[in-house]
Amino acid sequence: MKSIFKNLLIVFFYPLKYLIPKGRIVILGTNSPYHYSGNTRYLYEYLRNNLDAEVFWHTECTHIKKYLNTKGMRYISISNPLYFIWILLRTKVVINDGDAY
Repeated sequence: MKSIFKNLLIVFFYPLKYLIPKGRIVILGTNSPYHYSGNTRYLYEYLRNNLDAEVFWHTECTHIKKYLNTKGMRYISISNPLYFIWILLRTKVVINDGDAY
């Protein structure tokens, strides 16, 4: 059942990668969407001020979302699925802290 669902998603999203142009978007995160820590956190805070691109943090935690909103930082979350998919389809680079796949 899981493989059938995965194959259906691949069939649906594969043509979209040719229709939707890649943007200058970078997504950073840790191995858990409920953490805002590690080297990727500091890289995110540096890049959002010094890179000529849109930089997002991936999170699912409401406390992190509130903190990022108060600081004027951008994030993506599955709680807004259409925006999440739109950003993911246009993303050029995804950076993770490297201790999970």
